Amino acid sequence: MRFSLRSLIRSSAARNTLLGLILLGSAASAQGFFGVTLPPDYSTRFGAFTGVFDTANSLYGVRYLPLPLKYDIRLFFVTHPGYNEYGIYSHIVGTDILLGTFTGGADGIQTASIDHTPDQGFQSTTLLQTSPVPAETYLNYSQFGYAHRWAFFRLYGGVGYGSLGAVSAPYLNTVATTGNNFNVGKALKVPGLTLNVATTLRNWVYFTSGQQFTNVDLYAALSGPLNPHLNFSVTHLERHGLGNDVLSFAPGVLGFGPGPYRESHLNTIYKLYLPQQMPPALALRSVQFDGYVIWLDPANIGNQLKLGATGRVTVNSFLALEITPQYDFYFGLPSVKAALLYKPASGTSAFGPSLIYTYKPADSSWTGSVWQLGLVITDK
Repeated sequence: MRFSLRSLIRSSAARNTLLGLILLGSAASAQGFFGVTLPPDYSTRFGAFTGVFDTANSLYGVRYLPLPLKYDIRLFFVTHPGYNEYGIYSHIVGTDILLGTFTGGADGIQTASIDHTPDQGFQSTTLLQTSPVPAETYLNYSQFGYAHRWAFFRLYGGVGYGSLGAVSAPYLNTVATTGNNFNVGKALKVPGLTLNVATTLRNWVYFTSGQQFTNVDLYAALSGPLNPHLNFSVTHLERHGLGNDVLSFAPGVLGFGPGPYRESHLNTIYKLYLPQQMPPALALRSVQFDGYVIWLDPANIGNQLKLGATGRVTVNSFLALEITPQYDFYFGLPSVKAALLYKPASGTSAFGPSLIYTYKPADSSWTGSVWQLGLVITDK
């Protein structure tokens, strides 16, 4: 199994601020500022961008900052108290490349990765990691294989060689995936409701030592509009492992190990479609709930049960200020997000920079409050 860089960049939810505004303001005509033409897919590159402004931990910088070039190239630079995180990511001709020093360990992890994993055909992955701290060891491996798809079923087989500290071994890796979407809305009299089910089986065979490790995912998701105002999605993942993973593939990736793992995610948003408000009227735009629980790890900081409401103050015909107070009932953490939105005359979306403040006490669980920068794209 290869954990691709594409999986990594999907996991980030933040958006760009200044460059995002430049992008979106000029995308309609495909002309950048000062006569510079932006790539037609430039807007899709901002999904993984993160602005880091963490005063509690003295972390400042950017991750996955896309450059306005023909090829997809993104930069990292984040200052840490003991070192600087810096690097470059690129996706060129179906290949992901990551080079640099990234967060992890005492002084960062020096990383070089090349990942070519199309849906079908030849596959290859090489991951090299090291640390300036001699006591820290990380997984290094090279793997080559082939994948083929038959409708809803995909099969991958590969061979690789890896090392972790003093342990090294050749291995065989097999990954089988199947899944499908079902329109269940008609049967339940809720048009647009979709059910997705998927299963993934991964197997590593360490043939020189006669050991193997098997990992199975069971995934289900139900999503869609319940009515013109209310949208919801609910997902659940069950993951089970069996055997001995000699090289500890993806150490730190949740759920990879001999024990069971399960997580659930529920998101609902109720949108209020009110008549256009004249400035400076205040309008309640939406109420939302977002819940995410890793069931066997109740202390995980990713767990959340957030309830929030969004209000908007219309400044004039093209500017608005949105305020979203939230409260996380899981950890008891309040937060507030402020966004300054630009509403172009054409189109149905508004966008602009946002600033999120989350109160966290400086105690054994948290290191203090956090500020986050981002970009909001929402309904006009």
